[in-house]
Amino acid sequence: MTKLARHIGHIAAHLVRRAAQSGDDLEVIARRVAPEIDNEREQRMFLEACWRIGKH
Repeated sequence: MTKLARHIGHIAAHLVRRAAQSGDDLEVIARRVAPEIDNEREQRMFLEACWRIGKH
């Protein structure tokens, strides 16, 4: 969530909690939250970081 907070600020925790309520896996949650990041490059970086986390 720290990486997300860098991109979208203080609402990151709220967005992640809301997206996670569905009980989906990290990839689905990340894809739900990513559109909140305005910058396309930063959005891609966020998704890649989530993918790396999910691989561990």
